[in-house]
Amino acid sequence: MTTTATRRWWKRRGGGGGGAGDDDDDLVPMDTQEQEEMVRSLEQKQAQQSRRWRCVFAGFLLGYAAFLGYSSFHHASAPWELRYHAYFMEDLSSPMVIVADWIAALACLFSVKGLLNSCKKWMWYSFYFSILVTLFWTYYILRLPRIRWDVAWLPFGPLMFEDVLQTQDCNIILRHYGETRRWDELSKVFGWMQEHDMLNVASYSSYFKYLGLSRNPAQALRVYGSIQEHSTRVHVSVCNSVLGCLVKNGRFDSSFKLYDEMIREGVSPDLFTYSTLLSGCMKLNHGYTKAMELVNELNSRGLQMDSVIYGTLLAICASHNCCEKAEEYFQKMKDEGHNPNLFHYSSLLNAYSENANYEKADLLMKDLRSSGLTPNKVILTTLLKVYSKGGLFEKARALLTELEASGFAEDEMPYCILIDGLVKERKIWDAMILFNEMKEKGVKSDGYAFSIMISALHRGGYHQESKQLAKEFEANNATYDLVMLNTSLRAYCSTNDMESVMLMLKKMDESNISPDAITFNTLIRYFCNAKVYHLAYKTIQDMHTKGHQLNEELCSEIMMQLGEAGFPSEAFSVYNMLRYGKRRVCKSLHEKVLCILVPAGLLKDAYIVVKDNAEFISRRSLGNFARSFVASGNINLINDVMKALHRSGWCISQDIFGKAIQRYIQKPDKKQLLLCLLDWMTGQGYSVDSSSRNLLLRNAQLFGQKQLIAEILSKQQEASRITGPRTKK
Repeated sequence: MTTTATRRWWKRRGGGGGGAGDDDDDLVPMDTQEQEEMVRSLEQKQAQQSRRWRCVFAGFLLGYAAFLGYSSFHHASAPWELRYHAYFMEDLSSPMVIVADWIAALACLFSVKGLLNSCKKWMWYSFYFSILVTLFWTYYILRLPRIRWDVAWLPFGPLMFEDVLQTQDCNIILRHYGETRRWDELSKVFGWMQEHDMLNVASYSSYFKYLGLSRNPAQALRVYGSIQEHSTRVHVSVCNSVLGCLVKNGRFDSSFKLYDEMIREGVSPDLFTYSTLLSGCMKLNHGYTKAMELVNELNSRGLQMDSVIYGTLLAICASHNCCEKAEEYFQKMKDEGHNPNLFHYSSLLNAYSENANYEKADLLMKDLRSSGLTPNKVILTTLLKVYSKGGLFEKARALLTELEASGFAEDEMPYCILIDGLVKERKIWDAMILFNEMKEKGVKSDGYAFSIMISALHRGGYHQESKQLAKEFEANNATYDLVMLNTSLRAYCSTNDMESVMLMLKKMDESNISPDAITFNTLIRYFCNAKVYHLAYKTIQDMHTKGHQLNEELCSEIMMQLGEAGFPSEAFSVYNMLRYGKRRVCKSLHEKVLCILVPAGLLKDAYIVVKDNAEFISRRSLGNFARSFVASGNINLINDVMKALHRSGWCISQDIFGKAIQRYIQKPDKKQLLLCLLDWMTGQGYSVDSSSRNLLLRNAQLFGQKQLIAEILSKQQEASRITGPRTKK
């Protein structure tokens, strides 16, 4: 209800008063920023009035405290001369009257301090002392033979000015700290207000707004979750502020989840709510779909879209390459009587730039000029992007000249757009000419143009030129961003300039810049090509520790090279990093690492690979592993290996069983493992060959189980006659 009324405020375009020439067409609805400014100005006026009256009350209190001080001194010098004291001559001693007056004066001074400093703590102190004075004088007034109304002010004087401190006063302080970006003081003031129950809707709205500016959405969620009063939780102003805080800080999914929760609790969203949520849709992958859901919901609630909503929808359509839908909304906005401004034209022009639709872009520019608007820097720069993407480089150069003449080409962005377009059309040297012109004109560069040219030269195979340009930027610029660091790093790596690579890494540390996946992959590839495998491995470890997704193809190559270079343990470590990453690895990776581990004798690690991934490993590799393990692997794990191989569907050969039996015979203390193996073989339909049978019978006395071994072998032979021996697949 409040928000609906707010949106009915109107303002005149010209800012003048009413006149004969004014009519309804001269009235346009206030946008949300102006509404917020109006509310803030009204609250400031209210706070000024409150401050003025607090000063007036404080003046009265000071006068009353002075009167009480005079009264106590007069009573000390001439007891009972004052009539309002003389009534109590028979019931009170003189010192008690003096003490009562001083306590009342002290209560008044506490109130003065609370009023002037907007501090409710002192008001409470005053209240407690005033209660004592009130009870004291009330008791003795009631003891009089008859009530004297001319002394009724004695018990109630100090209480007259209590409870004057307003929440609006604290809100002014809260906004002051927010506007001056003093975030610690802001939180302390809000905490104090929360502790003393001095919060209202405006307090929460302001606090959430400033939490958004201070990049603290988590605190906003905590505070909103702690609101107990239902009417405050569902107040549209509070909801809009906390949603705006989340959207401003990129917490788009959280904002939509919270919005759904608010709807369930009964909030009634307004246009500002939808505008806030729609602005978050621009950066979501499924943002267009979500935006359409919000628009349908908006229409179902009977709300009419304003120019702000239309502008946001145009920007969403542009960011999701929905050019036709953007045109539809643009026309619908005009049909509803909303005059497009430069932002609307810029958004639609941006939609055309995605498809390089320069014909429609030219028509839109004619419409813009015919409406009486003058293109600004954003419009002309977006048009330049349309021409560059469409390959109209002559028109783009002419437009760049117009930007220069208008003073809109003082930074590098217009040049970067045209340079990037030339590079993508493989006109590297034309781009280089324009880049040199930009430098000669002294255009301010943040490194973006350098980054485009260094990358273009690198991709074109001009590695020395790319390195030279990176060196030029390094010599003239003390600061880097991550994009420029990665670009320079690639240039140095491509020319095998180890010294410059290490210098760039040092600069990254000094600038406190965290490397991203591109940085790590560039370094890994470089160290691998330089055959510095230990550095490549350490870089992979660092990348994994920092939570980046490993490049499987690159890491698989590193793993194989580590194995060939004699670092099988490191190769297995790389395998584990890939295996336990977020993505499912290629099936062939398991066999690759097995072929590294088995020749290196890391059979226990190889067993782990086989046990979990035997179905992805070839029969030949499984056979090599089995023969190696029964020959030299951990004897205590031989039975487990046999079972793992059998579960994979691979039929174990009698030769492998024979080698396992030979290992057990050499270790008589492992007789129990041998008996378990023989018993398991019988149950699975396996049997030993004749040589292994004879070997077992000859050495049966070593195990003290000659009769048992003979019985097991007999069962195997009988089963083999019935079903035939199992053969290796």
